[in-house]
Amino acid sequence: MVILLFVSATSLGSVQLMAAGLLLAALLPFGVLIALWPIGSVRVERVHPISTLTADDRMHIRVRLDGPGARRVAVSDWHDLLPSALPRDELVPETPTTRVVLPGGGSAYTGGTTVRAQRRGVHTLGPVEALIGDPFGLVRVRRHFGGTDQITVLPRPATHVPFGGLRTQGADGQAGRVSRRGESGLDDPIPRAYRPGDSIRRVNWRASARHGELMVRQEESTPSPTLYVVLDTDAEHWFSPPARASFEPMYEWAAGARDGYDPLFEWAVSLAATASIDAAAHGWRPVLCTGGTVVTTRGRETTSASAEPALLALARAEPSAHSVSVSALHSTLSRRHAVIAVLGRVTPAVAAEYAALCAKIDSGTALLVAELPIETRSILETAGWVCVDMPSPEPVRLPREGAKR
Repeated sequence: MVILLFVSATSLGSVQLMAAGLLLAALLPFGVLIALWPIGSVRVERVHPISTLTADDRMHIRVRLDGPGARRVAVSDWHDLLPSALPRDELVPETPTTRVVLPGGGSAYTGGTTVRAQRRGVHTLGPVEALIGDPFGLVRVRRHFGGTDQITVLPRPATHVPFGGLRTQGADGQAGRVSRRGESGLDDPIPRAYRPGDSIRRVNWRASARHGELMVRQEESTPSPTLYVVLDTDAEHWFSPPARASFEPMYEWAAGARDGYDPLFEWAVSLAATASIDAAAHGWRPVLCTGGTVVTTRGRETTSASAEPALLALARAEPSAHSVSVSALHSTLSRRHAVIAVLGRVTPAVAAEYAALCAKIDSGTALLVAELPIETRSILETAGWVCVDMPSPEPVRLPREGAKR
């Protein structure tokens, strides 16, 4: 612009244009100086109600700025940097920047936005990004303030998973049961003192007479059976979008397969998450395995919270080029255990490993998210696996015939 003004002033002989060019030439370095002038310290506080949410959930994030440089940042075009997996919810308007007077006479500035979780994983919020400029709008400099926060997005559960192939269940259809000692009228081996809220029907009158206070029969729970949820994470069994465009003709991908996102593997993760949640609801103690590696341990309680460690681990699950053979579970599993395996396009050799594993356990169900060749499926079913087809609700095209991966 400055050069154009000088050229025009020279060709037209205009003193006014020449003066405007000189003024603009002087303002430009002045604007750069103001934009780069030290701002001072800015403290950033990011407030959000939870650090863990499930895919499709929404969360409001409030950002508070204070410190000597807070005002200069607040009057600029500033916002909290958001990952692509946690975009701003366009249906909810942003909270405008407001000024709060602090007791000491200073000021703090707050603003907020609502995000929508789109993809599972561990995502980073922040830092705050501000476009600091000069009063004339000639220069804008991008500056970052404050730290970052981690948000974990859990996998989106499926509707349900079948449990028909599992035999380790109580007579009431729930895994585990509660047994009472002393119901026959005999003294309990270890009665305990009555507590407010105990049922009067549990009072052991003989023990009460002997101890001189109300004593009640104790309940003890038989150990709830363990359900191992095995997620196939071998990268060879999944078809992630190719990293280079030169390989594109070998594949026909659905619209959802982009930026390393594999709809088929995401569906498998959702099934593994649902199996863990349903297992806890049915009274099992869920244990998650990725391939042949045990990721979580058995919890003491069979409540809905017992599935939380598995969900947190599944938020980070990715196909691995170094998957451990499922044979590594032979020393862990026994006839007391049941297994739900979520499998990709396993090979006959891998199916044989699962077949050998089935001989070690009480029962097993294989959830097949991709169609397997008849001979591979036969290996699993002959060994005792109950194979259930669980196709992805999101269309996924596999590599074309004859194409190498």
